[in-house]
Amino acid sequence: MADRATEFVRWYLRFNGYFSIEAFVVHAADRVRKINGDIIPERTECDLLSIRLPYSREVAENLCMANDPQIVDGGEGKTDLLICEVKSGKDNAPNPVWKHASTHRDMVEYIVRFCGIIPENENFKSACRDISRSYGFTGEDTRIRYVIFSRIPHERHQKRGVTYITFRSIIEFLVSIRGQSWTAAKLGVASQHQQWPQFVCEIFNIANHATGSLEKKVADVEKFGPVRLGLLLFSRCHFESQLPFLKPSFSLSVSFQRCN
Repeated sequence: MADRATEFVRWYLRFNGYFSIEAFVVHAADRVRKINGDIIPERTECDLLSIRLPYSREVAENLCMANDPQIVDGGEGKTDLLICEVKSGKDNAPNPVWKHASTHRDMVEYIVRFCGIIPENENFKSACRDISRSYGFTGEDTRIRYVIFSRIPHERHQKRGVTYITFRSIIEFLVSIRGQSWTAAKLGVASQHQQWPQFVCEIFNIANHATGSLEKKVADVEKFGPVRLGLLLFSRCHFESQLPFLKPSFSLSVSFQRCN
C-alpha cells in the first residue's frame, strides 16, 4: 500500500491526466549471486509509473479542466511517461541506482520496455541512453522523465537533469488554480466527489470554504500536508481540531479553462 505522500502525488497526477501504477519493482533475476534460495531480489522500485496520453483533456461543455504547466508543458501531442520517486522528510536525492543510472542502463530499459511506448529498436536504445545519462528523453511523439517529488529540490541532481516538483507547488496549484475556478467561471463553488479520499476533500474544503487569502489557505494545507510532515498522517478528528473552520463536506473544486 502506498504511503499518504505517494497517494497525495498520485492524486495530483490524476488531476493532470496521468494514469499511475504504484510500487513498480525492477527485478534482478540476472544477478544470480544475489538470489537467496528461490527468492528473486529487486534492483529498485519506482513509487509511481505515470503516463499521460497525447490528446488528454477533461472537458465539460466548452470548459476544459486546468492542468499544471510545470508538469504538462512541453508534452503536447506526446505520450508522456513519468518515472516517479516520492521523497518524504528531508530526503530529496535519487535512489542509489538512479544516482548512477548511466551504469544501470539495463534497469532503464526494463522500465521503458514494460511501459511499451517505444518499439524495441534503435530509437528504444537511444531513448534509454538519454534517460540514463540526463534523466529524460524527448522524441517526436514521446517524452520520458525521471521525476522526484520532495519538499525542496536537490540542487546538484537538478543540475544533472532530474526533474523536481515540490509539495508546496502542488498545493499552490490545487488551492490557487483548481480550487478557485468554479467560482471564477461563475458556475458554483464545488462539485461532489464522495468516492475520493477524505484528505483530498479536506484540501479542497480549505480552498473552497475557508476564509482568508490564497496564501493563508496554502499555508493551512501545509500544516497537515507532506511539506511539513513528509506524510499526510492526520486523522479527520485531529485535522478538524486543528482547523475548526472546515465545513463537513465532501466537496471538491475543479478548475476550468475555455477550450478553443
